[in-house]
Parts: sequence; C-alpha cells; structure tokens
Amino acid sequence: MYLTGNYILEGNELVLNEESRLFNLGEDLYEDIDGLSEIDVVENTTVSLAFKSSRQILEITKTCSPLLSSICIPVTAYNRREYALFSPQ
Repeated sequence: MYLTGNYILEGNELVLNEESRLFNLGEDLYEDIDGLSEIDVVENTTVSLAFKSSRQILEITKTCSPLLSSICIPVTAYNRREYALFSPQ
C-alpha cells in the first residue's frame, strides 16, 4: 500500500487526511508503485499517540471500523532505537 496526504498534530492526536491510496490488487507479493491500483481514500482518520516505557515506545491507537475490524490493527507500537554517532579519528 502507498498513501499520500497531509496531517495535523494537535497535542496527542494526529489527524490524517489521505489524498491518494494505492494498493496491490495483483497476485504478486511485491509490485512497483506503477503497478498499484488506486482505491478509495479514507478522509480524516484520527489516531492518538502515547509514549510508554520511559518514552522508549511510541503507541499509535486508532478506532477500527466494524466493517474492517478483521483487517484492522488498532494499536501499533514502535520501539525507539538508540543510534551511536561516531566521528572519524
């Protein structure tokens, strides 16, 4: 899936407004962007953001539509990665 659009962040709420939604409707597991098909966009999706475990995990929570509940993932968690910066000696 490939999405384009814009967003507004207000406090811990993120409002996503899709302008384009492309999806792989073919049989191949991977398809170049040119091979994706345009499907209906989902306008104004609101998700909430929360940091957990001493701000090491970002959770994104959304409300699932009853029609799409079988394919909806209501909570997505992202672990923070620590990057070490090395300077040349």
